[in-house]
Amino acid sequence: MHQTGVLIELASQHGVSNSFLESEKNRWSQLPCNNMTAFEQTCLKAPGITSDSPSRLFDHFKQLENILLCGVLSVFAAVREAEEFLVKSTFTQISFPMLTGEIGLEWFVGGIQLSLLLAIGSIFSTLLFGACLFKLMRSKSNVQHNLIKVLSIFLQNSPVILLLILGSLGSSLIWGSSLILSVLIAVCVIGLNNGANLGTSMYEASLAGEAEQSILSVAQSVMVQIRAVLINAVKTTPIASFVGVPELLTTLTDITSFSGNQFGPFLIMVIFYLCLVQGVVILIEQASKRLATYTGAQP
Repeated sequence: MHQTGVLIELASQHGVSNSFLESEKNRWSQLPCNNMTAFEQTCLKAPGITSDSPSRLFDHFKQLENILLCGVLSVFAAVREAEEFLVKSTFTQISFPMLTGEIGLEWFVGGIQLSLLLAIGSIFSTLLFGACLFKLMRSKSNVQHNLIKVLSIFLQNSPVILLLILGSLGSSLIWGSSLILSVLIAVCVIGLNNGANLGTSMYEASLAGEAEQSILSVAQSVMVQIRAVLINAVKTTPIASFVGVPELLTTLTDITSFSGNQFGPFLIMVIFYLCLVQGVVILIEQASKRLATYTGAQP
């Protein structure tokens, strides 16, 4: 493939840098690499990879990078063929622009990474804020108890977008604006909104049980509510785009703005969030079983 120039043609079509591919084409077009009987021993190893090379580790990384580049180009070509097959078989224009170009793929991967980060952060912040609010609600001080109740009601009944905008405005006045700060604000706001529901449910469950129930015992009794708020926290993560976080929804919207086709990108997004939510459900079920075993062993 190097000798025929197929990889260079694919790289040019998709805007991928082809300096390495050009050097490989020249190498495979000259002796001994263009000799089918001699190339096996002398040409399969990229130049500079020798057993006594002082930069052997760096060269191995370069070789791995080149292999990945060829793999990405192969994926681009396969997706193009799949798109052509769908057009011929369904007579509809279905495209996946995030899987047929270097820039689109970079945005797509970055969006998935941020969406996963937001989902994981929102789950932990929801559990953390829920446990903290539950502990504060059980305070023997009437003043503290009433203040936390009012705060919980405000967090429960306020739209998440409103809380997100307020948090973003407040943080930008103090610390300015950055991607890391926007992610933290989104994670905290989602955690507070869902944690307020969780903390209230745990407090009401504790009133119906023993006076000195442990937090794990209370959590076991409200596993249905815990699953609901965690799933809602994951489903709420796309709202982080309101404060400039380029998560998956934002990146796919940007990709469709220049590709002109929405079906493919948003089909991928639906599949991603369905798998993400289902993964959260499975993890909660496993955690619930372990928690039931642990709390059942307690005196």
